[in-house]
Amino acid sequence: RESIKYDTLAKPVRDCIEAQERCQAYVFHPGRLTTTRSGDFFMDFLGFNRVTTDVGWSADIVFLVQDNKVVYKVISGKPYIAEVHNVRQPLGPLQDFSNAIAAASMGAKL
Repeated sequence: RESIKYDTLAKPVRDCIEAQERCQAYVFHPGRLTTTRSGDFFMDFLGFNRVTTDVGWSADIVFLVQDNKVVYKVISGKPYIAEVHNVRQPLGPLQDFSNAIAAASMGAKL
């Protein structure tokens, strides 16, 4: 991954870096995410198939404060998040049991 060169930074950011202790950065990550389940109740309850939907938003906010004055701000994020997750376990409740046995046997070989 390439680094950002100092010369390409915005002037207020460079000034803040040079000010050192007179400059602080405040970072906020507000957001709201609601998860709902859908699909067949018994398939979900028994662990064969679970469908969940995540809906919401998120943001990333950065303020640079130099000498008690906001000198730079950046706001980005996702105004709308809608993700569907479908987890299938063909063995249902036995799937977790078989995974635990496999993990225990791997630990025993170490």
